[in-house]
Amino acid sequence: MNAADFILDTNVFGVEIPGCEGKAGMAAINIKDNEDLDGSKISELGHLCREKLPGYARPRFLRVQQQMSLTSTFKQQKTDLVKDGFNPSTVREPLYYLDRSTDEYKPLADEIYQEIINGQLAM
Repeated sequence: MNAADFILDTNVFGVEIPGCEGKAGMAAINIKDNEDLDGSKISELGHLCREKLPGYARPRFLRVQQQMSLTSTFKQQKTDLVKDGFNPSTVREPLYYLDRSTDEYKPLADEIYQEIINGQLAM
């Protein structure tokens, strides 16, 4: 994902989906200053993931951050990101999910979140 010219850094971790075994991949992406993440850039990220990563390794969720949280030794912090998960009511930053019917990233709205946690939308 860092191959995209508008991404500064990426932090990948796993999040739990109720009723599912294991964890789903989620990537917190830090975009460069003065960059806006519009629909064409989200499409570019989806294309890049399809091109470079096997299906099982593609993040199911994206979280767009203006700044990454780092430790005092400049390591990426994941604990809070994992705890926040992918709930759009909790996370105030833009969230996207991988729509398996189109293989594209789409904005994660509350309705979609409910479908995911109720098992109506497979991830």
